[in-house]
Amino acid sequence: MGLFGEKKNKVEVKTIAYKGDESTTIVERPRICCIDLTEDIIYSLKKIGTNIFEGTLGSKIKMPKSTGGYFQLLLNFHFPKNLHEFDIIILDLDNYKTIDYKQEEHFREKHTGQTSMYLLSSYPETLFDPRPMASFLLRNELEKISNRQYLVLAFSSEFYEVYYEPVEISGRSSNKLVPEKHNIYSFWPHVPISASKFGTEITIEKMQRDLQVLLEKYIKDTSYNQTFYHPDKWTDKGIIEDEKYFPLMTNMNGDIVSYMEVNKNQNLIILPQIKDKFNFILDFLSKIAPSIYPSLFPFSTTYNWKNQEEYWLPKYSNLLQEKINIEKEFQKKLENIKKKIEYNSIEFSFLHEIISETGDSLTNSLIKYFL
Repeated sequence: MGLFGEKKNKVEVKTIAYKGDESTTIVERPRICCIDLTEDIIYSLKKIGTNIFEGTLGSKIKMPKSTGGYFQLLLNFHFPKNLHEFDIIILDLDNYKTIDYKQEEHFREKHTGQTSMYLLSSYPETLFDPRPMASFLLRNELEKISNRQYLVLAFSSEFYEVYYEPVEISGRSSNKLVPEKHNIYSFWPHVPISASKFGTEITIEKMQRDLQVLLEKYIKDTSYNQTFYHPDKWTDKGIIEDEKYFPLMTNMNGDIVSYMEVNKNQNLIILPQIKDKFNFILDFLSKIAPSIYPSLFPFSTTYNWKNQEEYWLPKYSNLLQEKINIEKEFQKKLENIKKKIEYNSIEFSFLHEIISETGDSLTNSLIKYFL
């Protein structure tokens, strides 16, 4: 049994073996794109039956030492070509690799057309960061999900932005284009960024009980690196806090360090850096998300975990037995009244025979007599 439990009807499944392990049954939906999660999390999620794609915003690139000239670069992000068919995107914005610059990796071997686009890096830049621009490109892909619900779950990073210098190369000539600026949160239309702060003193806000319990479970060793503000909106009654935004966690100064944004189709949850991400993601996907976003889990039965006996609340067993006893008593009384109705029909069946012979007037008189 995989993470997302199976139904007998219309369940899309496939069987895959990972790294020589025993085959695992994969439930087709929800499709989850994991971006920059650690290899152990990816492997573990696959092993329990999650249908995932392993992606990345890209690795930072250590540039060669140089006091002049330019280096041309290509982005090294990796998204599924059919990202618009995915249901959940999980990003760790604070997890990345750093690799060395290799010229052969920044040259298009197959290219059609008279011009080609690259990005430039020059001294004094020693570390090229493609991730904010890749974050912006991720937003372009998410915007292709136009008529259905999806969820982005992001573990936060300290806010930063990068200026990029694109260049168009044609033959032996090159033409620098207008610089672009993107930030690590560019994957979303609007993230209410406040001050970048680091800390570990975190308070869980009051919210839907199951989600609150989950966050409380993993609050230990969790740290935040970015704060956010609650956006306002204009109404007939003046300016109020936008109800689309729900703070989930705050620091000791009352700054928001985690929040949820709820729209008709676009849904975002930004979380701080939870240490035990694997078990948190597992609990969130199996116990919380299916009840909040049921349309994303069409084949899920695991969110009925609260109905399992090991999770029963105090006194629930006694109340359940009382309910069963009442139902039995009701059923017994119902059977008794059915028998009385049947006996009554037999006892007074002669009245119906009189109706057919004498008419309604006499029958009504007889009925009143017997009543």
